[in-house]
Amino acid sequence: ATIVPCSGTSGQDGHQILPRHWITWRNTLEGFLQSPGVNKGGGIQSCIQDALRYNCCRSVQKVSNNALVQNIYLIKEAILCTMSMIGIFPDSEFVCDFQGNLNKGQEASEEHPAGVAGAKEISSCIALKDAIAASLDANTAMCNNALLDIFVSEKFAMLCDLLVGTFHVSKVHEVIDLGKIDANMRNGNYARNPALFNDHIQQIWEKFEQVGREMTSLASNLPIISRASYQKQASGVSEVEVAAEHRIEVIGVFVDSFLATFKMVTSS
Repeated sequence: ATIVPCSGTSGQDGHQILPRHWITWRNTLEGFLQSPGVNKGGGIQSCIQDALRYNCCRSVQKVSNNALVQNIYLIKEAILCTMSMIGIFPDSEFVCDFQGNLNKGQEASEEHPAGVAGAKEISSCIALKDAIAASLDANTAMCNNALLDIFVSEKFAMLCDLLVGTFHVSKVHEVIDLGKIDANMRNGNYARNPALFNDHIQQIWEKFEQVGREMTSLASNLPIISRASYQKQASGVSEVEVAAEHRIEVIGVFVDSFLATFKMVTSS
């Protein structure tokens, strides 16, 4: 696929200026590379390096279709050889794509000391082994491509920028924890069970969704609490003011009464 860099504004010197979230994204991925585990090599390191190389591209280079076709071919060939070994012969439509290879196998079997049956068994085992290896490689490539798609997506870049710009997270790799994915990628677990990769990556986003829901719930309740608290305090102040005014009025009445009485006494 052709790599097309994302558009950005140009500075006075003519150099392209990337939007802020892509700059934050680059710094984040470079931080991932320095994090414990990832910096050991293997795992997700190559995906991060590829993402930094493409740098916010709209499309990325993935495993070629020819490689996938070849993997399917090897698996199918192993099945065909195994069926032939046990005496099951599929129809010509199934066989036609592999007839040339079967003929080569038959020619080799004539010279094999174990005879035709032994040669077919060996050929089947080799084909099966190659098919399994090809399948593991295909699974690994599929998971790598999926992770690369995530890394170069603008939504991922904007998430990184949100964590840094809004929440002032200094180490995004500690919030977006890819340690489990890195370990399983390095150990080959995703090659054997690629569905596990999808489960693990979904767990990361579900965690963010849960945090988002909790923040939304708290944020929607806090205004209610704030208003109630303010009204309570404002009401308390009003009561104090009313009481003070009442005391002033009582004192005023008392003073007026005292002065009137004092005048009556002095005049008499």
